[in-house]
Amino acid sequence: MVYIYLVTLRAPPAILTGSERFLYYISRHLMIDYGYKSLLITSNVMNLESLNNMSIHRYDKERLCSYLNKVNGVNVIRLPLDIGKQKIWRTFSKLVSRMPKNFISEPLIDYIEASGIGPLFYGLDRILKHFPCNLIHVTPLPYSFVIQCIKMALNLRIPIVVTPFYHYKLERMFKNIHFKLLAKADAITACTRYEKEKLIERGIEPEKIHIIPMGIEPSEYKVNEQYAEILKHKLGVNGKFVIITTARNKYKGTYDLVKALTILNRRDVVLIAFGPKDPSWNAFINKIKGKVDIIDLGWIDEKTKNTLFYICDLLALPSIADAFGIAYLEAWYFEKPVIAAKTEAMQEVVKDYEDGLLVEYGNPRDLAEKILILLLWLKLILLI
Repeated sequence: MVYIYLVTLRAPPAILTGSERFLYYISRHLMIDYGYKSLLITSNVMNLESLNNMSIHRYDKERLCSYLNKVNGVNVIRLPLDIGKQKIWRTFSKLVSRMPKNFISEPLIDYIEASGIGPLFYGLDRILKHFPCNLIHVTPLPYSFVIQCIKMALNLRIPIVVTPFYHYKLERMFKNIHFKLLAKADAITACTRYEKEKLIERGIEPEKIHIIPMGIEPSEYKVNEQYAEILKHKLGVNGKFVIITTARNKYKGTYDLVKALTILNRRDVVLIAFGPKDPSWNAFINKIKGKVDIIDLGWIDEKTKNTLFYICDLLALPSIADAFGIAYLEAWYFEKPVIAAKTEAMQEVVKDYEDGLLVEYGNPRDLAEKILILLLWLKLILLI
């Protein structure tokens, strides 16, 4: 019998990011469709803020999930964060940043900074050592538990596949140690041809890299129309042009999106934002209060998220922090137009004026113009 461990940040019932959903789907298909014994190993926190919160209590029931359970046929083990080690690495990382140049070696600085990113999973080493498997698949970089996983796999001589989701536009997040360890992996999957090219530039052998685009499971996106009407009424968006965005994050383009809406200055447009947020998000929103109609929902469940895709008019996610962007697939499932950033990788996913519209990242005026184009186009469709 073949045993496969898949390691990522979180699993349902958390609202998953694209990388987490990718590995969750793989784990489910390995078990249900192919009969492999797979185990999905994740942290036991529910949202990304908790994942990087150093003060979180290990048994905070509002933030943590049960240790071991089954989700839609997938065996899931949820490990607590190794907060002790994480604090040590982050302390070292801060100290290193204040030291004079050439005080310690560049490779050591690189390793300390990479380890300081976090999070680390408590007990992951023991699982891999005492409960051996035939294959490990881990994602995403640059998180520290990926380094933890690759090193253990190499030491135990367990074949390992890594899906890095390399955000090459955010190069400063990735350290040399990440690419040195990637080069030692048995196989790497990339979402686009361009991501593969960028990985090759960082010294990865082309033969190791396999292009596997992302996908969604249509069966998970069924919507109750009655609930959709209730939600529209509750949010007060009837008769308005509804834009949704799946992050409240600078690099996901949300700040530019809000600025674009202030340029448009239209009272018939409302933005619904949800998902992970920057620490500066609340202060940013408070500054533009009254200028833009924003509904900030925070973290929402899958039912609400799917319903928002159903009732919206447009997904705007002009992001440079996506290797592929599963949200575009979700919007297309509900036949909704999308706006994405004009990056090399996104141009493989979204073809301008065919699958959606592309905008220059960091250009709110360009974004405002593209929103207006879609708003007028949709009004024209209603007239016809």
